[in-house]
Amino acid sequence: MRVVFKNTVIPGGRNAQLAMAAIVQRVLRTVKLELPRSGYRGRMRIYFAAMYPITLHLVVSALLCIGLLGLLGRVHKVKAPSLDVVSILGIWSIFAVKLMIRLMDELKDKETDFKFFPDRPLPSGKVQESDITFTLWIVIAQYLAVNLWVGRAFWMAVIVLGYACLMFKKFYIPDLLDRSLLLTVATHNPLIPIMLVYMFTLFSIQSGIPLRTLNWPAALAIIVMYWAMFFSQEVARKIRAQEDENAYVTYSQLWGPRGAVAIAGGAETITCALGLYFSWSLSLSPVFLTLLATGWVVALWANIRFAFSPIRANAKLAPFADAFILCVLVGLGVEFTVLPNLRGG
Repeated sequence: MRVVFKNTVIPGGRNAQLAMAAIVQRVLRTVKLELPRSGYRGRMRIYFAAMYPITLHLVVSALLCIGLLGLLGRVHKVKAPSLDVVSILGIWSIFAVKLMIRLMDELKDKETDFKFFPDRPLPSGKVQESDITFTLWIVIAQYLAVNLWVGRAFWMAVIVLGYACLMFKKFYIPDLLDRSLLLTVATHNPLIPIMLVYMFTLFSIQSGIPLRTLNWPAALAIIVMYWAMFFSQEVARKIRAQEDENAYVTYSQLWGPRGAVAIAGGAETITCALGLYFSWSLSLSPVFLTLLATGWVVALWANIRFAFSPIRANAKLAPFADAFILCVLVGLGVEFTVLPNLRGG
């Protein structure tokens, strides 16, 4: 069953949409809205500087949105405008969803953070729990309001929020998830393809191409390309040298140092391979190809170095995974914003 808004098909049907809306309502009732105490703005400035630098995440959100819409436009042989109402909505929604997840994680994982990460803003007392919940409510309200204003993307936005709320409540099986990092990543990672389908909905609105008639084999390849690099980032964040391991469960504990970097590097290689495919099939520029290859080679070097010498000095792989993602996003951003202007079209 599909629900159609003019040229846009919203996946999941009315029952799925109403179910997600009910989940959102149920979860938000458990988040107590409490006005923050005096000094809220100063405390949140400290929080954002440490945990969610606003300028950086806005730039990343813009690159992700413009690159994705541009790539979809090239696949479907339409020229997607680099900046219009729909792309601005996409930038804001990506930024807002990432921030919601960050704030939800602060509340969801506060006991773990107090135990293993006492220097973070909430455990250290630099920010208060009421600051986090108040900010979370504001971001959710703005996210829903902007998507409601655009209209045709609203129900897909609700589905994204509903899945985020399920993550926040640990899918109502917290004991199982707390005991299994693999189950946690298996249940939390689908948010990425769900968010990408939301972006496909925006592309459908922007281009006038009905969602059901998109080139879905290519769209699925795009989902895998983006999902793989963000999955590699998740794995790289939880790889440690043996001397730094403790009760906090990491992928290097579960799979060993070489197994963990093989999975992270394998995911990056999937993204690189699909990037090469799109570079060839869509005649993307040497700029994108160079950035893609450079990011992959640097990340591969860091992974191999740690695999053969798993010491503390080599264990910080997250910056290399971040750099690879940035290379891909900048490459696509330049491809669909800067280069068309230089070419005069």
